[in-house]
Amino acid sequence: MALWPVSIMQDAIKAVQDTPIPNLLIAAGLLFLLLGFVNKLGGFIEVSPEQKKLTIPIGLLVLTAGLVLSMRMTTLGPIGGHTNGGEVNPPPIKPETGYVRATTNDPNPPTSLRNGPGSDYAIVVPIQKDEIFFVDLQGSGDWLPARTADNKNGYIYRPLVRLIK
Repeated sequence: MALWPVSIMQDAIKAVQDTPIPNLLIAAGLLFLLLGFVNKLGGFIEVSPEQKKLTIPIGLLVLTAGLVLSMRMTTLGPIGGHTNGGEVNPPPIKPETGYVRATTNDPNPPTSLRNGPGSDYAIVVPIQKDEIFFVDLQGSGDWLPARTADNKNGYIYRPLVRLIK
């Protein structure tokens, strides 16, 4: 018998997928630290005395990693990103011939148009189901430069793009 309805689990998974990794590490670190001080959490998680010995060091390690990554992203921008005063540069506007019409084939819209080529970048604008936008197929990797009909620039995850002829 399932403890959680499927829709709640799907919503939770979607929320985690859209959460930057440093935030997940910070939350996990705090959870481990909490488990180091309690015997039972929410009636679902029980911690034995042997396990408690490891939860605090693991919690501190994971929390520290999350904080360091979070500070790195705040001061230097996302890892691998091109920054300009802390802001990520939008993809350069290329001649109109490089862009083609597209829509999203995301089974769980909206799809995020992001400020850089990766899910750790900030969301510029959500792309709704059946919304037309433009992508540059000359982009490399899993993230394509994209532009909305109202000229908002960013990057979109290539597997979620469906070209319109």
